[in-house]
Amino acid sequence: MTTAITIPLAEIEPDETINARRTRTDEGIEELKASIRAHGLIQALRVRHDAGAGKFKVIAGHRRHRVLCELATDGDTADGVAVTPSYQVPVIIGDADDETARELSQAENFIRLPQHEADTYETFRDLADRGLDKGRIAARFGIDPKRVDRMLALGRLSPVILEAWRAGRFDRFHGRDSIRAFTLAVSIEEQERVFNKLDKQGSLWSHTIRHEFGAGDRTTAKHLDFVGKDAYVAAGGTLVEDLFEGEHAVSDPALVKKLVADKLQEHVDKLLADGWSWAAVDSDLPNNWSWSWEKLKSGKKKASKADKAKAGAVVKLTYNGELEITYGVVKPAAAKPKATDEAAKEKSAPTISNAINHRLSVQATTAMAKALALEPRLGLVALLAGFLGGVGNGPVKVSLQGLAGGIPHREQESFVDAMGRLAHKSDDELCLVAAGLAARALDLQRHDTRHKPFRGGALSLEGWIDGETMTAALRETFDAADYFNSVAKPFVITAIREAINDDEARKADKLKKKELVEFAVKNVPPTGWLPPELRAPTYPGPGEVPKPIAEAPPTEPDDEDLVDEEEDEAA
Repeated sequence: MTTAITIPLAEIEPDETINARRTRTDEGIEELKASIRAHGLIQALRVRHDAGAGKFKVIAGHRRHRVLCELATDGDTADGVAVTPSYQVPVIIGDADDETARELSQAENFIRLPQHEADTYETFRDLADRGLDKGRIAARFGIDPKRVDRMLALGRLSPVILEAWRAGRFDRFHGRDSIRAFTLAVSIEEQERVFNKLDKQGSLWSHTIRHEFGAGDRTTAKHLDFVGKDAYVAAGGTLVEDLFEGEHAVSDPALVKKLVADKLQEHVDKLLADGWSWAAVDSDLPNNWSWSWEKLKSGKKKASKADKAKAGAVVKLTYNGELEITYGVVKPAAAKPKATDEAAKEKSAPTISNAINHRLSVQATTAMAKALALEPRLGLVALLAGFLGGVGNGPVKVSLQGLAGGIPHREQESFVDAMGRLAHKSDDELCLVAAGLAARALDLQRHDTRHKPFRGGALSLEGWIDGETMTAALRETFDAADYFNSVAKPFVITAIREAINDDEARKADKLKKKELVEFAVKNVPPTGWLPPELRAPTYPGPGEVPKPIAEAPPTEPDDEDLVDEEEDEAA
């Protein structure tokens, strides 16, 4: 038998011996407190009378009782009524022994059926439509105002989409993420257009929805952060802010690029106004400027007028979308034009034969080689100058045969100028030039799947490079779209399994190749995953690192190198 009455708060005590919630947690307490503060106690406590203690013990509703006690301690109110020890609490009194009471406590927690999220969001939308601002809504429910923004955005989605969500149409597409993606649309009509299109294609994935609305491009997102959302909108661009993942929907990526170029140029103009003899954007300079050109040690703060007259500055937007300015960069001197006036030569002057001239040049080479070998620093300078001058432009005959090729003709400088410039560099600066040249000389190309990039000498070199630097470079270079479009489906599924989890891999296995690739490109790279072929021994990401193959010092050219040479000759 049960009776519904109200009794003073002071006469009610918790009964932890029968409480089904064995683990005390504060999760949701503030929200519950805000609700009771705003609306009062909506659901009565279920209690039983303890004759020995002269009190009523809680069977079901321990969290509500806890909140009422905290409100009383804080001198707070519930629905405008002060919560004090005499505050009248609605209760249902029942006769139950310990076993029955414990069962009732468990039943209340177990049987509770949460409402569908769509219903919740529509309720919040209705509150806003009735005139409650987000601050008041947040206070009444004890939640962050930003969360209110998100809930209102979801509540204002097209009824077509919300009903499809309730009907389970999004369940196999990770429903919540897909629903959130629709908040990026500029209108209800655009939401429904994209929904109808992707629903017919069976591709209601969050990444495909975002793509339709112009979101999800990480490069554009970085550029937008650099120029600022306000500047983009002021320039005529349309933007829908992403309240969930920060990947705003940009209607005009080309405009963002233009704004980036304009902002970089503004920095160039400021540098020129500051007295530097020249300034330029990184992309307008030769590729080797960062490691080959001289840089003054004075930098920005200590640069004198003389330094600024001699040097300039380079403006760059880094891979992470951050502004980087290098001060005190000295451009190499332009090659001097060759003298063309031969009139001073005496036509009748006697000459030696070409043969003896050649023999003397051989003797000069031998002598200089002996002398140069005794001056290690000068030897390094000469070697680097030889590389920078290109084949045939100086006395040191060396060439770059790596993937990047030799120094482009327009970037070459005369051996004389290179020697004069490099001879005055510090040892650290010479090492920087040497590292840049070594980078151009690298070639890890493999045309046979039996041979991976990191093997033999390449494996040894990788071991000396800083692991974090190497991993960051590999992730920046990895072309995920090319890889996932080119490999067979099992490779894509394996990548998803390694990068995310088995459950996502099973779901993805049901997708068509195009949808599968789109999903992989969107979700795999952010985890740091790389293909096994790009996993150096220092790789820290998802998946196993292939065991390195020990190789003895070669006595003959590598088989694959011979194959590559034959292919080059055939080409």
